[in-house]
Amino acid sequence: MQYKNKIQTKGWRKVKLGEILKEPPQYGYTASAIDKKMGPKFLRVTDIVGYKVDWARVPFCKIFEKEKKKYLLNKGDIVFARAGTVGYTFFVKENPPEETIFASYLIRMRIDEKKYDPVYISYFLKSPFYWAQVNNFLTGTSQPGINATLLSNFELLIPEDPNEQKRIADILSAFDDKIEVNNKIIKNLEEIAQEVFKEWFVRFRFPGWEKVKFVDSELGKIPKGWKATVLEEIMNLRREKFKSYNEWKNENLLDLGRFPQKSLAINEYGKGEEIKTSAFKFYKGDILFGAVRPYFHKVVIAPFDGVTNQSVFVIFPKKQELYSYLITILFSESTINYANNMASGTKMPVLKYEDLANMDIVLPDFKILSIFNEIVDKFYKIIIEKVEENQTLAAIRDLLLSKLMRGEIRI
Repeated sequence: MQYKNKIQTKGWRKVKLGEILKEPPQYGYTASAIDKKMGPKFLRVTDIVGYKVDWARVPFCKIFEKEKKKYLLNKGDIVFARAGTVGYTFFVKENPPEETIFASYLIRMRIDEKKYDPVYISYFLKSPFYWAQVNNFLTGTSQPGINATLLSNFELLIPEDPNEQKRIADILSAFDDKIEVNNKIIKNLEEIAQEVFKEWFVRFRFPGWEKVKFVDSELGKIPKGWKATVLEEIMNLRREKFKSYNEWKNENLLDLGRFPQKSLAINEYGKGEEIKTSAFKFYKGDILFGAVRPYFHKVVIAPFDGVTNQSVFVIFPKKQELYSYLITILFSESTINYANNMASGTKMPVLKYEDLANMDIVLPDFKILSIFNEIVDKFYKIIIEKVEENQTLAAIRDLLLSKLMRGEIRI
């Protein structure tokens, strides 16, 4: 991919990335990740998804105190993936919630903030101009990664006026801030739905529970009129295949690499042309359940029609009135734990649909199910609306990003 790099805007100049740093680039620390809290957080390439980091999921590592300072991440730092997802970056907008060092497949750069706005630079590193350089490097070499010297020679287009840099950064940040607000709303709704589910269908403290008789079942005591059954009774597996590559190549692609962990809301998607075989249809509202390494807790609601692959179960309810109940079950920690225990394989465990379908569940009576749906249906509708709004905001932001970073729009 070529990208025009001629500067036609007065007051802009081209600089190399290495020329705007206040100190030399730093490679990360080599260590083994530890889930148990021991030492500082240990940011790895795999923890950076869509330019974002879920700090709660970042592991820890051991490091001597005298070495730690060298690798600590601070507000304003930018880290680059030098292997794996080569070229992807993470901008440390605020100090991490805990002391954090970065791993060896990352390179840290610190911008000279006296002359350059780090937020502006972080957005430039998402621009077509930057990615054209990354892609040109990747297509011109057999090397699986990139180094600090090569990165330092990448070119940037920058307004000479620091105030203009800040104005551009502020405009783009406003879109991301709104997206983040929506993501917090989504997270809150997911948590409330799960809490209602556990209170009503695990602890059996549903409306009117005090007056209900409990009876024996295969799953223990359950309310009278409820049923001990398995997931298969309330869900179907959609396995509609596209007939040819030409049918799916332009469809929106949702694969496991684009599923967020522990969130029903997708943040990004690709194009069907990225997969060559085993292309399966899904429709807006379908529940997409990650079957490979289920411990990653990848379950999402499809916000549009599209294509996925055989690593994903495309699920829909047998009856519409079971929809919210089914989503809430599939997204629950107990289902993920069950799926993880049933998955087979050491390095990359895979769950069979038949095993998921045979998971024991309690099916409430119609009255309680209706009350639950009346409450929770609204949550999932809002989540889909917020996902759609985020897609619109991101599209506008990315359009502006391309134009602002070339000086086509002056502010």
